[in-house]
Amino acid sequence: MSDGSAPSREQMISEIQAFLGAINPETGYLD
Repeated sequence: MSDGSAPSREQMISEIQAFLGAINPETGYLD
């Protein structure tokens, strides 16, 4: 995993939060 093509930790967290927000924008989490 040293090819540098992997997304940064911040980017992955941002995408995860956006995904959860799309599911439940009220809380950002599954309920």
